[in-house]
Amino acid sequence: MEHEERADDLQREADQMERESKELEEDISQAKTDWEAKKSDSQVPGALEEGEAGDTESETPGTGEGEPEQENVAGEGGGGPA
Repeated sequence: MEHEERADDLQREADQMERESKELEEDISQAKTDWEAKKSDSQVPGALEEGEAGDTESETPGTGEGEPEQENVAGEGGGGPA
């Protein structure tokens, strides 16, 4: 009788895993559908197709902080030691 109980437990586990697998497949399918819809909507930030966003690297300052780079050259009023 012990083997039959164990077999029943394993069958229930397998059934549960199958249900969860199907739910996961549905979630993945829904996420793909949602993502495709967002990629076609230009109002969704970050969802543009590769190459559609343009070259944003050339539009940003070199320092990455929004201010132009400045060289501190001695003797040009930089306030540092000469």
